This record gives sequence, structure tokens and C-alpha cells, in this order.
Amino acid sequence: MLTLEEQNELLIENRRMRKALEFVRDWNLPLIERPDGKMCSYESQLGSWGARDYVRTVAENALKSFK
Repeated sequence: MLTLEEQNELLIENRRMRKALEFVRDWNLPLIERPDGKMCSYESQLGSWGARDYVRTVAENALKSFK
């Protein structure tokens, strides 16, 4: 049987993983300001690989907190 502390750790991990998965599902990347001051999508400014790297970083950060 898990201790109360272990249960709390599992709940926190579950919430972090859920938030990361929801972020990936929603694909809600930030807008970026162009040099001319206009805002544009992350993908149009940094390309699909830039977007991939951003989402990958979200997943890596979620996983790092449990090592």
C-alpha cells in the first residue's frame, strides 16, 4: 500500500502529465513578435521544426520533474 506522500507524488505527476498532453493536443503555441512589431504564429516564424522542438521541450520538462 502506498503512503500518503507517495499518493500525493503520483497525483502531482498525473496532473503534470495531463497538462503536458493537453498542451500537445491543443497545439496552442505562443505568438511571436516579428522584427516589424507584428505578431505571427510560432510556426510561421520558426517553421514546423521549431514548433516540433517547442512541443518536445514541453514534454521533456514534464518528464524531467520526475527523475
